[in-house]
Amino acid sequence: MKADYGVYGSWSYYISLAILSAIFLLLAIFIEFFRLLFATAFGITTAVLVLFVLVPQILYARKRGWITRRVVEAGRISEGDSVLDIGTGRGFLAIEIAKAVKGSRAVGVDIWEIPAEGEMHQGFILGNTRENAERNAQLEGVYDRVEFKRADAREMPFESESFDVVVSSIAMHQIVYSKEGLRVLDETHRVLKPNGRLVIVDVLIGKIITDKLKELRFRDLKVQNIRNLGSFSFLLKILSAVKNPSSLR
Repeated sequence: MKADYGVYGSWSYYISLAILSAIFLLLAIFIEFFRLLFATAFGITTAVLVLFVLVPQILYARKRGWITRRVVEAGRISEGDSVLDIGTGRGFLAIEIAKAVKGSRAVGVDIWEIPAEGEMHQGFILGNTRENAERNAQLEGVYDRVEFKRADAREMPFESESFDVVVSSIAMHQIVYSKEGLRVLDETHRVLKPNGRLVIVDVLIGKIITDKLKELRFRDLKVQNIRNLGSFSFLLKILSAVKNPSSLR
């Protein structure tokens, strides 16, 4: 059996768009007076479903391994490093890092199906549970080096300066733009060791995040587009930064 990391997006969103598209198509066929209006609406909903939901999903699923290599490279992750994966979901990034870097250890944190205050959305990845993450780690042969904990990333249950690297993939926007969401970056700073590295892969890496990291005196801050993802490249960005040993405690 192979690990199953699910799809990015709940089927309820996909199905809703598909049903709406089908309704507009039927209305365009059977109601002559508003045919042009309904045909236009059908075209728009179908385009949204295909271009902004299905195509990015397919491209992301095909290129996830390549994204892991970029994260390992940007975070300079090496043997013996301890890695924290924020918003781990089904454990993809934590597991793939453990597979790619022998001797590294990873901890993945998530709230999974339990709602967190002020979230943008909940349960957006189908089958997103701790049990599925642990099952994937077992199937991938890294169960002894990957651990999963239920935790709100705005208040993490770790000692200060516990990790060499903190990573996050397609999750930070969900946390940062929630109630008191910037606390996740304070917590990231706290749990990183001096000279620890931060790597974020996401679709929304903007001024709010970069300004907060500058306030925390992270150095070597870089934000770049992820390449080799076809038409998905313009959406996905990778941020890397290093905790300054002399920064605020």
